[in-house]
Amino acid sequence: MAATLITGTDLTARKDARTIADLISDSGSPVSESAVPNHPKVIVALEDAEGEVVGNLQAFGRYTIDSLSELTGSAQSFLKRVIAEIAMINLIVRRPDLGSEDLERHEKIRSQWLERLQQGNMILADENTDDSASRVSIDGATLGETANLNMVRDRSRYFPNRVYPQGRNY
Repeated sequence: MAATLITGTDLTARKDARTIADLISDSGSPVSESAVPNHPKVIVALEDAEGEVVGNLQAFGRYTIDSLSELTGSAQSFLKRVIAEIAMINLIVRRPDLGSEDLERHEKIRSQWLERLQQGNMILADENTDDSASRVSIDGATLGETANLNMVRDRSRYFPNRVYPQGRNY
């Protein structure tokens, strides 16, 4: 099954096609740049990366495959970037003769993005989606306003003194 959220063309738009051509070559001679987007090793790396991202995002219940496939604009572009970064890790791991600094750099980016997406510190927000229901809005009185209401409880000695959070006295 081919990757549905990203294509080989999306990968070459975000990463250097010459580098990818070198990474997918097993014979020592690079693959032609025009063959890179549809190369079987690129497709497998993209499928693995997409599976990892979708699995991580579904595990925490933040996204479904339908919601991810319906993304548009910058959210869709960022999702493709995350998948492309992980696909590059998959391609670099194929070549044990490469230095570990590239792999470490890509792995650090990958783990930070996935962790932030899982925890909700970063979201894939689509401009067509109304997310107003997930925002908190408070339309009641503040603590300071409540203290200035001149309530019977505050004017009489019958009730104990009001205790405000964090020891505030209004």
